[in-house]
Amino acid sequence: MSLGAQLSIVPDRIRQDGHLLSDYIEEYGINIATIPPSLLGTIQYNNFCELGTLVVAGEPCSTGLMEDWSRDRRLVNAYGPTEGTV
Repeated sequence: MSLGAQLSIVPDRIRQDGHLLSDYIEEYGINIATIPPSLLGTIQYNNFCELGTLVVAGEPCSTGLMEDWSRDRRLVNAYGPTEGTV
Protein backbone atom coordinates (compact mmCIF):
# COMPACT_ATOMS: atom_id res chain seq x y z
CA MET A 1 0.00 0.00 0.00
CA SER A 2 1.30 3.44 -0.86
CA LEU A 3 0.39 6.57 1.03
CA GLY A 4 2.07 9.04 -1.28
CA ALA A 5 4.58 10.32 1.25
CA GLN A 6 7.89 11.81 0.19
CA LEU A 7 11.14 12.13 2.13
CA SER A 8 12.76 15.55 1.79
CA ILE A 9 16.46 15.83 2.58
CA VAL A 10 17.09 19.52 2.97
CA PRO A 11 20.32 20.81 1.34
CA ASP A 12 23.03 21.89 3.83
CA ARG A 13 22.89 25.59 2.97
CA ILE A 14 19.15 25.64 3.70
CA ARG A 15 19.29 23.32 6.70
CA GLN A 16 21.64 25.70 8.53
CA ASP A 17 19.62 28.89 8.02
CA GLY A 18 16.34 29.34 9.91
CA HIS A 19 14.87 31.77 7.37
CA LEU A 20 15.67 29.54 4.38
CA LEU A 21 14.43 26.47 6.23
CA SER A 22 11.16 28.23 7.05
CA ASP A 23 10.68 29.06 3.37
CA TYR A 24 11.51 25.46 2.40
CA ILE A 25 8.94 24.02 4.85
CA GLU A 26 6.27 26.32 3.45
CA GLU A 27 7.17 25.84 -0.23
CA TYR A 28 7.30 22.03 -0.11
CA GLY A 29 4.39 21.55 2.30
CA ILE A 30 6.47 19.59 4.80
CA ASN A 31 4.14 17.87 7.25
CA ILE A 32 6.62 16.16 9.62
CA ALA A 33 10.00 17.64 10.54
CA THR A 34 12.81 16.99 13.00
CA ILE A 35 14.61 20.18 13.97
CA PRO A 36 17.14 20.79 16.76
CA PRO A 37 15.93 23.41 19.27
CA SER A 38 18.88 25.74 18.58
CA LEU A 39 17.82 25.98 14.91
CA LEU A 40 14.12 26.10 15.72
CA GLY A 41 14.85 29.08 17.96
CA THR A 42 16.09 31.02 14.92
CA ILE A 43 12.80 30.54 13.07
CA GLN A 44 10.02 33.00 13.79
CA TYR A 45 6.91 31.07 14.87
CA ASN A 46 4.78 30.30 11.86
CA ASN A 47 1.56 28.36 11.72
CA PHE A 48 2.77 26.30 8.77
CA CYS A 49 -0.41 24.95 7.19
CA GLU A 50 0.94 21.46 6.52
CA LEU A 51 3.35 20.95 9.46
CA GLY A 52 1.31 18.66 11.72
CA THR A 53 4.15 17.00 13.64
CA LEU A 54 7.34 18.66 14.82
CA VAL A 55 10.06 16.62 16.52
CA VAL A 56 12.75 18.44 18.51
CA ALA A 57 15.86 16.40 19.23
CA GLY A 58 19.61 16.49 19.70
CA GLU A 59 19.68 18.93 22.62
CA PRO A 60 17.44 20.22 25.43
CA CYS A 61 14.48 22.34 24.37
CA SER A 62 13.25 25.27 26.45
CA THR A 63 9.72 25.29 27.80
CA GLY A 64 8.99 28.54 25.98
CA LEU A 65 10.05 27.15 22.64
CA MET A 66 7.93 24.04 23.19
CA GLU A 67 4.92 26.15 24.19
CA ASP A 68 5.26 28.35 21.11
CA TRP A 69 5.72 25.54 18.59
CA SER A 70 3.20 23.09 20.06
CA ARG A 71 0.31 25.39 19.12
CA ASP A 72 -1.70 23.95 16.22
CA ARG A 73 0.48 20.83 15.91
CA ARG A 74 1.86 17.81 17.73
CA LEU A 75 5.30 18.47 19.21
CA VAL A 76 7.48 15.52 20.22
CA ASN A 77 10.45 16.17 22.49
CA ALA A 78 12.78 13.32 21.46
CA TYR A 79 15.78 14.56 23.44
CA GLY A 80 17.29 12.04 25.80
CA PRO A 81 19.98 9.44 26.24
CA THR A 82 20.49 7.25 23.21
CA GLU A 83 19.72 4.14 25.20
CA GLY A 84 16.32 5.55 26.12
CA THR A 85 15.37 6.63 22.62
CA VAL A 86 16.30 3.51 20.66
